[in-house]
Amino acid sequence: MDPTQTTTTDTTETTPETAAGARRSVVDTLFDRLTVQTAKGLVVAKQALETVARWLDDRAKTVGELATKLAASPPSEAAEAPTESAPT
Repeated sequence: MDPTQTTTTDTTETTPETAAGARRSVVDTLFDRLTVQTAKGLVVAKQALETVARWLDDRAKTVGELATKLAASPPSEAAEAPTESAPT
């Protein structure tokens, strides 16, 4: 064998400890990825709720303005006139 060449030997053994470590590593990786995806989902949900809140605020202002206009206007004659009741 040439002295410049080196040989490598596979020193990894599959022991219960290394197998458990590999499984734990996969579980940790999955957990980390799911945590990141959950965080992204919560950011999107927050943005959606903020958008809906702004929309609802605008609708509430519109309803308030309409209520103010209706309360300020004098009652119409039709509303004050007594209704005729049908003969019994």
